[in-house]
Amino acid sequence: MNRSTIAPHPRIHRAGFTLLEIIAVLAIMALVIGLAVFNFDSLGRDKVEDAGDQLIVMAKQTLDAATVLGHQMTIQFDKSGFGVVGGQGVLAGSYTLPDGLKMEILRFRAKDWVPADGNLWTFSGQGLCEPIRVRLESPSASREINFNALTGTPIGNE
Repeated sequence: MNRSTIAPHPRIHRAGFTLLEIIAVLAIMALVIGLAVFNFDSLGRDKVEDAGDQLIVMAKQTLDAATVLGHQMTIQFDKSGFGVVGGQGVLAGSYTLPDGLKMEILRFRAKDWVPADGNLWTFSGQGLCEPIRVRLESPSASREINFNALTGTPIGNE
């Protein structure tokens, strides 16, 4: 019996990566680069815009919390920034203004802007707040925000 034996092919070890591995790495790199660009952009944001955005968010959250809990809550302004007071510690958030930023308030039916320091902005348990205007100023920029009494959100052009 003549039996021919076929030798098994030696395993070929290929150097390199599969297409799936390359695509996975590229996807991860794109995600990391995208996050880095987003964070880099937010680092360069204007201090005035950031402070205004923080006040808008805090006003909306405070109005919502006052309505849900059914009792009055207040945002207190001082030299260093603003924060929520009242509500037995609920939503006790605060924001510290960056150096060089000035904040003024124009109350409903008032004629003159006043420094925000020492002022209170009240949100009732019925879902209403005092309509106020807030002006944020730095040496290089300014922003005015006009808040709606019913929604606690900005109205009109800023």
